[in-house]
Amino acid sequence: MAAIIQLCVMYLTAGLYKLTGSMWLDGTALYYATRTQDYFTPGLSEWLWKNETLLKGMTYATVVYQVLFPILLLYRYTKYLALLAAFAFHAGIAVFMGLIDFSWIMISCELLLLSDREFQMIFKKYKRFVAWLRMKLLQSAG
Repeated sequence: MAAIIQLCVMYLTAGLYKLTGSMWLDGTALYYATRTQDYFTPGLSEWLWKNETLLKGMTYATVVYQVLFPILLLYRYTKYLALLAAFAFHAGIAVFMGLIDFSWIMISCELLLLSDREFQMIFKKYKRFVAWLRMKLLQSAG
């Protein structure tokens, strides 16, 4: 429980801090972050810089997601939405900023939010999906 509370505090304070920054409010923070040598991913960063609408949307979505994260955990279905957003958020950080280790650590921390029953449900759905995919591949090959 302490780790989950810490995760919530971390996201909330990061989001609230971003609300005080002018680059986060005008939607340019991710542009400038990906322009630095440390967070540059060849090919992807240039593509991102050319998509101003996407870049601004990702910047605003980051702030909204971080501020709302603790609130989204209060309800079952919004918890799943928060987890999907967290996985997408950290996958984006890994891909666009090259912070792969950080992203894996954060995703593993967010998995604390799932119960054993939820893990079992996900595993059952995964097994069904793999069986369905095998069947479709066999049908298309035969």
